[in-house]
Amino acid sequence: MKGFLILGKCLTLLFWWVVLLNLFMPMVKPFHALINLAGGTLLLLHVIEVVAFNKRLRGQPSLARSRADPAGRDLSYPIHSCTARYRG
Repeated sequence: MKGFLILGKCLTLLFWWVVLLNLFMPMVKPFHALINLAGGTLLLLHVIEVVAFNKRLRGQPSLARSRADPAGRDLSYPIHSCTARYRG
């Protein structure tokens, strides 16, 4: 299971790297719009996910305090953070 979480984080990081690269150096015509659309949609889903889990995660101990994680972890890998917090 840990391997899948690491793979998911690496693929997520690679995807966001491609989206940022596409903003500064646009790809060819059809891919430029598709990558921007996918990036915007995924960013919107991440924000919705953080808002939806915010009430549920408020009662949990903060990972930032307990493990000294960076503050932006929940927005960059929201579902991976939630799976890490709810492991039995």
